[in-house]
Amino acid sequence: MAWELRRQPPLLDVRLFSEQSLASGSVSLAMVFGVQAGIFVALFPYSQAVLG
Repeated sequence: MAWELRRQPPLLDVRLFSEQSLASGSVSLAMVFGVQAGIFVALFPYSQAVLG
């Protein structure tokens, strides 16, 4: 994070995440994708091994 603040121009301006709406939206989107990936990790082997 500190590295991006020193670069000119930064790849991602991390100061944008000080806005609560953007930060909470990013966290909730990351949680949704994490849960979805976990479901896929559990569901695909189950469907192949148990359901054939």
